[in-house]
Amino acid sequence: MLESLDALKKPFHKVGIAVECHKSTLIPGELFSEGNQNELLLFNQPVEEFEFYRHEQIPKLEAELIYAIPSCIVSALHSIFPETEISNASGQMIETLLKTSHEPVGDGNLY
Repeated sequence: MLESLDALKKPFHKVGIAVECHKSTLIPGELFSEGNQNELLLFNQPVEEFEFYRHEQIPKLEAELIYAIPSCIVSALHSIFPETEISNASGQMIETLLKTSHEPVGDGNLY
């Protein structure tokens, strides 16, 4: 279906895709290591054999977001955009909210 969209057939310099994953957990950075990401996610979420474990750092929280994404979604996205960077939408939202919540807006008055 996606392959039939004309807009996707155009050349792109860079593609980044944010996906929302229902199976995720935030871990303090000091507790995270590459070798234990599976166990950390399994502590809170059941993960199916067809799902990939992924993680990304959230620097402003000094935490790691660990999540599972179905392999069919990753395969489909990479078949259309081979060089795409896939990230978690929740992680991007958290970073943006933390960044904007520390910046003053206007004169500081809400009204």
